[in-house]
Amino acid sequence: MTRSHAPFFFADSGAGTNVSLSGDDARHLAVVRRAGEGELIKVSDGKGSIHQARLTSVARDLVTAEIVSTDQVAKNEPTVRVFQALAKGGKADSVIQKLVELGVDQITIFTSGRSVPEWDAAKSERMLDRWNEIARGAAKQSHRAWLPKVNGPLTLHEMLAALGSSALFGDPDAGKRLRDALPAEAAEICLIVGPEGGFSEKEIRALEEKGAEGITLGPQILRTETA
Repeated sequence: MTRSHAPFFFADSGAGTNVSLSGDDARHLAVVRRAGEGELIKVSDGKGSIHQARLTSVARDLVTAEIVSTDQVAKNEPTVRVFQALAKGGKADSVIQKLVELGVDQITIFTSGRSVPEWDAAKSERMLDRWNEIARGAAKQSHRAWLPKVNGPLTLHEMLAALGSSALFGDPDAGKRLRDALPAEAAEICLIVGPEGGFSEKEIRALEEKGAEGITLGPQILRTETA
C-alpha cells in the first residue's frame, strides 16, 4: 500500500508518537479492509497536521498505530465560508458533501422566507449532528488536513449577523459576475446561496444593508444545490 492510497482518518494524537482509532474507524480497518500490522494509514488532527502512521495492532474495537512522519498543511487563504439556504429533501446533505470536497472552510445552513422545511429545536439539533458527520466523512474521503465545521440552521437574522466583510449573494438579476466581484485581497470571503425560489425583495434589501453584494453565475436559473 502506497502512502498516497493509505486510508485516511481523523483522530487526536496529542503530543505523543502513537494514535488510536476506535468505533467505526477501527471496524473499517479490521473487518472491511482486513488491515494488518505494519500497513500505513494517514491520520489528521483536523487542525492542519497529517500523520503517516504504521499499524501496530488491529482489532475490531481498537486500532493503534505509530507515527512515522508528519506534514503540516497551511490554512486556505482566503478563508471561504458558504451560507446555504435550507432546501427540502436531502439537498443540504449533498451540498455539504460537495462543498467539503471542494475545500470550503466553513458551511452555515440558514432558513429564509422561501425555505420549505420547518423544524423544531430537537430536529434542528439532530440535523446539525448529521451534517457534521457528513462533513467529516467527506473530509476523510478527500484527505483534508483541516476539518470544516457546519453550523445552523440559523434564522436569516442570525445569518446576517454572522457574515464577514466580504460577502456575496446569488441574485439572477445582478449585473456583476462572481469572478468580477471577488476581492483582489481578502482574509475571508462569504458566499451566500438562497433558497429554491430565490430571496425575496425584503431579504435582498437586508443583505445589501449588511454590505453583501449581489452576483450572478450566468443567464441560467440554477437550483439551489447547483448554485
